[in-house]
Amino acid sequence: MHYWRLPRAGWDRALAALRGLGLTLVEVPVPWGVHERSAGGYDFTGDRDLGGFIDAAAAAGLGVVAQLGPLVDGELTGAGLPERIVRDPDMWARGGHGGPVWIPQVPRAFPLPSLASARFGDEVARWHAAVAAVLAPRRGPDGAVVALGLDGGLAHLVRGGAYDLDYHPDAIAAWRGTGADRDPPRRWSTADADACVAWLRFTRGIAGRALAGYAAGLAAAGLDGLALVGGAAPIDPTHDDAELPWPRQVDLASGTTDPAVVVRRLAVAGAPALVRLPAGHSPLFAPTTGDQRTRLTLAALAAGARGATWTMGVARDRWIGGLVDTDGAVTDEGRRVAAVIAAADRHELMALRRPVDVAVVAPRADARVGVASSLAALVPPAALELVRLGPGGAAELAADPEAAPARRWFDAVLEALALGQVAFAVVDERADLATLPAKAFVTPTLGRVDRRLWRALQALGAARRVVVVGPTAPTRDELDQPLGADAALPRRAGLMRAGCLDDVAGLAADLAALAPRDEWIALRPAGVSTSVFLAHDGRVRAVFVDNRSARAARAVLAVPVDAQLHDAMTDAAIPVAAGQATVDVPAGALAWLAVR
Repeated sequence: MHYWRLPRAGWDRALAALRGLGLTLVEVPVPWGVHERSAGGYDFTGDRDLGGFIDAAAAAGLGVVAQLGPLVDGELTGAGLPERIVRDPDMWARGGHGGPVWIPQVPRAFPLPSLASARFGDEVARWHAAVAAVLAPRRGPDGAVVALGLDGGLAHLVRGGAYDLDYHPDAIAAWRGTGADRDPPRRWSTADADACVAWLRFTRGIAGRALAGYAAGLAAAGLDGLALVGGAAPIDPTHDDAELPWPRQVDLASGTTDPAVVVRRLAVAGAPALVRLPAGHSPLFAPTTGDQRTRLTLAALAAGARGATWTMGVARDRWIGGLVDTDGAVTDEGRRVAAVIAAADRHELMALRRPVDVAVVAPRADARVGVASSLAALVPPAALELVRLGPGGAAELAADPEAAPARRWFDAVLEALALGQVAFAVVDERADLATLPAKAFVTPTLGRVDRRLWRALQALGAARRVVVVGPTAPTRDELDQPLGADAALPRRAGLMRAGCLDDVAGLAADLAALAPRDEWIALRPAGVSTSVFLAHDGRVRAVFVDNRSARAARAVLAVPVDAQLHDAMTDAAIPVAAGQATVDVPAGALAWLAVR
């Protein structure tokens, strides 16, 4: 809810309506440029009274997530930054060409500030100190402010290509401080492949290092111990190198309606997975229907989302629709979302856990080289994904011959596991794999692999855990250097068959053998799969039936003979006979079943 866009007299009605929908929190972007009226002078009065808004939210029974940016977007000019910050060339991020990096935002493009700039960091610290003075007296556990949102804004979404940013002098100095013995590369060179990949990893870590500094400053200003939430780029998990020490919220509000893509994007966030779902839409994107938005919500829940934000809560300018209109009246969209929230509460969905039998480790070595060597290196992977270049996605434009096949293998593994109805989750290659309770670990490998990941897989094999790699054993590390003494395959590791790339059904049969199931699976037709959620005692309490085919399906499920099933949304009984249940699922939709 954008409090500064709504007259103060309307706050109470809107907040009461949101609480009436079953929502428990309200996320409020706090734009620096809205509150700064002069350099270092801040206005928190009238419609800009952030403290008054938080008090009103508390009176309505809502907690508050304060999104502090420093770039909050919100369809604001300059993403909510003060004009003086936007116009200061000493703070501008620099591209490989040495000039400023522009964000092509409506209504006016602007140069992006460098998150590596010490001067920009000092300005952010002063702004955050001013906001903290308002938030600290209202912080949890006794106050309404329960979480802070920290995000680098549009930098990693719109301008995240290799050699695109950031060549700010402070970024180059920090690069030198890592022990680099040369200036950062500004274009791909096969002879300097290791430096190109190292620079890509370094620049993708700039946002995380900056945000960690912002968090430390806010903690020192009296906001320590609050939950922190960041943003996640809507890209394939093999491309995501951001390192943030807190959960990230995946933006599904302006993009896909494909449940398969939802699974990939949630993998970026880690656990717990948080999602931003659409309530209405940006005028810059094609509108979606209510059925598509319901499908997206159920797909996120089925993929394991543990929290959701709906954008927008209250209708406003520069956005079409919302859960509540500007007079506080609930919209059709609001009623749709309220029904989902009520069902989740009624069936205690958030208290259930999604079992994971197979952990798919997202390998990044080939993806990084693919981005670094791309023929469109300056274009961020998120933008290239939208173009649908082919089965290898953005990697189709890579000069490296292994980038596109590596992406195809990763996608084939996910498709095969879904087809084989294996309970799986995608995990970060930097995760502590030894602590995960999965029955098996699967990661596709071609010519190269991250050395740390390879050693972790070798340790799993030595501990008699099931490991599947391939189709080939890698010989080079993430910097394209020989693995040398680390090249040995994990003990007893299985290798995927090379022909499986063109035989996903065969791959599905192979991978399903890692964790066979004979109950709570779809027996027919093809293209329908299930995901289950368990109570603390191990009993199945919820089942999502996903029909990814282009036609309506009458799905037949294998269930225990004494199972009692109901549609979670409508409470209608689902017929069960002789250990089989029959569920009608529209094309491309999901059904959510409650188990009693």
